[in-house]
Amino acid sequence: MELKDRVVVVTGGASGIGEAFAHAARACGARHVVLVPLDEAVALTVGGDRRVIVVSDGMRRALTTDELEAVVRHEASHGTHSHDRYLAVLAGLDRAFVLLPFVRRSTSVVRCGLERWADEDAAASHPDGRRIVRDALVSAVFATTPLGVAAFGAVATIAERAAALQAP
Repeated sequence: MELKDRVVVVTGGASGIGEAFAHAARACGARHVVLVPLDEAVALTVGGDRRVIVVSDGMRRALTTDELEAVVRHEASHGTHSHDRYLAVLAGLDRAFVLLPFVRRSTSVVRCGLERWADEDAAASHPDGRRIVRDALVSAVFATTPLGVAAFGAVATIAERAAALQAP
């Protein structure tokens, strides 16, 4: 995991997997690990100059330790490759061309491509990574993710991403 000098937010990190995850993030060079309570299942990267990885207690409870680590690698990939900038451009296109449905379909395909990119990065750093990321995606489907959040378990892209991870 490339977390050097990053800020990582872990909720429910006082004990168990959350605590182990917080220690692992620090060991990987994260500058700060902030612990906040959040029941919704969320994993996301907040963009900008000081990128922050947020993993909620709900997501932590839904995943195994390997799956949680894969989710963090996925989110770290978003930060490493500045996917927030692509997403800002896509949001601008959606707003500017709101009356052209083919634009929204096109931006949706690019969003899915960004998620697939982060999935592949997350899978590459573990010998059984593709299966672990796919299992994390499936587990995320059954977790409660707030609507409108571009999170690891974004329902609109799960089937395509899981199918892609199934292929060698």
